[in-house]
Amino acid sequence: MISQTAIGFMEQLAAEGVQSWLTADRTTSAEPAQLLPYALPTARGSVIGVALHGDVPPDPAAVRLLCERLGDPAAPQGGRTGHVSAPLDPALAHDTDGLVSASRSLRTAVGRENLMVQIPATEAGVEAITECLAHGLHVDATLICTTRQCNRVFDAFLAGMERALITGRALQSIRTVLSCPVDLVDGLAAPSVAGVATARLLYRLRERRLDSTWWQVLRAGQAHPPTLLWTDLRPHHAARLVGWNTGMVFTSRTLEEAAWTSELAGDALLNRHREGERELARLTPAGFGRATADQAVTAELTRRRRAWSAGL
Repeated sequence: MISQTAIGFMEQLAAEGVQSWLTADRTTSAEPAQLLPYALPTARGSVIGVALHGDVPPDPAAVRLLCERLGDPAAPQGGRTGHVSAPLDPALAHDTDGLVSASRSLRTAVGRENLMVQIPATEAGVEAITECLAHGLHVDATLICTTRQCNRVFDAFLAGMERALITGRALQSIRTVLSCPVDLVDGLAAPSVAGVATARLLYRLRERRLDSTWWQVLRAGQAHPPTLLWTDLRPHHAARLVGWNTGMVFTSRTLEEAAWTSELAGDALLNRHREGERELARLTPAGFGRATADQAVTAELTRRRRAWSAGL
C-alpha cells in the first residue's frame, strides 16, 4: 500500500509540474498492477505512468491490464490518460529494423493506445525512435547519460514528428519521454554527483532545443514537448530533480522514503546548469566523460540481455 504521506508527496510534485511514475523493484512486470489502486487517487489530476524494468520480458496481458487501468476515463485521474512504458529485447539495442519491428509487434500484442515502447539511445536506437514516432508510437528513449545522446535523441524526435506531421498524424496524440538513469550516472565517478549534474545539463539542453523555429511549427500543430524522466532514483535525488515537464520513476520503497525525507524547493536546484558544468568538469580528471558513459550504457545493456534471457 502507498501511504497518504506518499500520495501527498506526489501531489506536491504534480503542483511543480512533475509526473510520478511507478516501477517494480526488479521483481516481476506485473507488480505495479498491485500498486496502482493506491497511486491513482491523487489530487490535481496528476498523470501517473508505469515504467517496466528493461531486464524483464513484458507479459502483454499484464501490460494490457496496466494500460487499461491508466487509460480508464472513469479513473480518479479526471480522465487523463497515463502511459505504460514497456521494454524491448535488449539484444536488439544495435538493430534499428529489429527495434522498429519489435515495437510494432508489442503494440499489436498489447492493443492499447497508451503503450509506450522503451528504445535505448544507441546509434541504432536513435534511428528507430524517428521511425516509431513517424508511425505514431509513443517512445521512451532510455539510457540517456550524456548531453550528446540527448541531442541526438532530440534530433530523432524532431525528425519523427516532422514526418508524422507531413503524413497527417495527430501530433497531440504522440508522447515522448527522455529517460536518464540518475544513479547509474552517479556511479561513474566519485563523489556521486554526476547524476544530478548531468540532469541539470539535460534540463537546460531541452530548454534550448525547444527554442528553435521548427519546434514552434510542431508546437503549432499541437505536439507535446518531450518529458524528461528521471529513472534509477535514490530517495535523496527527488528534491534536487524538480522541474517543469519532468517525471520521476519510483519504486514503492523509494517513493515512501522520499516522501518522508524530502523538502521540495521548486526548480531552483535543477536549474543550476552552470553548477552542473563545473561539477562534471571537476570529475574529468577522475576519468568521467563520454567514453565512461558509453561503457556504462554498454555494460547495462549486457546485464539486461543476461537478465532478459534468464526471464524467458
